[in-house]
Amino acid sequence: MGRWALARSCGVALGLLAIPFAPGQADPPDPPTRLSIAAPLLTKLQSLAAGLHLELVLCLNGDVEAEGVHLTDFTMPEPHMTGRDRTLVGACPDGTSAVWHNHPLPNNSTTVASRGSTPRRWREPVTPRELCLLSRRDIDTTVRNAYAFIVVSVDADTWCWWSLDQVKEFARKRLAVGRPVPGQAHWAPGPPRSPGAKGLS
Repeated sequence: MGRWALARSCGVALGLLAIPFAPGQADPPDPPTRLSIAAPLLTKLQSLAAGLHLELVLCLNGDVEAEGVHLTDFTMPEPHMTGRDRTLVGACPDGTSAVWHNHPLPNNSTTVASRGSTPRRWREPVTPRELCLLSRRDIDTTVRNAYAFIVVSVDADTWCWWSLDQVKEFARKRLAVGRPVPGQAHWAPGPPRSPGAKGLS
């Protein structure tokens, strides 16, 4: 479940977020820690998450604002392999602010899926909340490609997001899965709203 990787390295794909760092400065600027999603983009992502039965990866683009990054659009990287619980895609373009992918709900309790990188069969119904996490491969891919944010959607009403620093902490601890961070997950059905409304801590 939730295993995606880029087919080729694209280095630090933060062209939109890059701030010149002149020699002699004490420290580079802090990375953005607040994320918001424009309503039209959020509606598209919710529709995709609600209808997809296979994993899909999208490169999200937006604007750097005083309070963080505001996502407004997406591009789709070249797909190389797509399945229910694993996908391999080409690199996101320079300027990518965040990467989105979905963790489709199993059709039933016998569907083969995986937690982290270990395939298994679900022995009981799986809730959307249980799939709103990062697999080990998600963690490694995010750290390797250095996107400022990663967003995971399960269905139209369930999504989670993390900053790069948070994912790096998962990697440092060698966690098999990255759990949702308080205040950075949305589960309750209701009117569409940006998952970044409260910002990232």
